[in-house]
Amino acid sequence: MPKAVLPEHGPWYTPAQSATYLQCSLRTIHRWIELGTLPTHRVGSRIVRIHRDDLDAVMGRVSA
Repeated sequence: MPKAVLPEHGPWYTPAQSATYLQCSLRTIHRWIELGTLPTHRVGSRIVRIHRDDLDAVMGRVSA
């Protein structure tokens, strides 16, 4: 499955951008975060960012 290209976003993604990048639902991203499958980084008390390397790694684990 080809990944969507998100130019100008650098290596950090919001959960919504992560869902677009992986072509899955936002609920799937939230579920992976809740289960601890997808690592996140907090910026402040409410802002969550996900590194592109973590997205690529979780796809390797899920598709394997």
